[in-house]
Amino acid sequence: MFEPSHRNPESKYTRFLRIFTLIMTLLYPALGIFLIFSSQEQVRLDENIKLILGIVLLIYGIIRFVRVYKQHFKPRRDRFSNEE
Repeated sequence: MFEPSHRNPESKYTRFLRIFTLIMTLLYPALGIFLIFSSQEQVRLDENIKLILGIVLLIYGIIRFVRVYKQHFKPRRDRFSNEE
């Protein structure tokens, strides 16, 4: 009568959300690296501000990637998963 949610196939919205969050976690560090190594003609900011903003984006992207990986891609080990 009632199917557990872990047996239902993944919905299109969930799949889209998983891919979107993964792309965003890769975009933040890429933007940070771009800011760190960009020239003054590419991005017209003070060098110190570009460096700080680039490092913040790089660290935020790494932290976000770890959280997204744990939430969407790492298999869960619930303590109630073996009970029926």
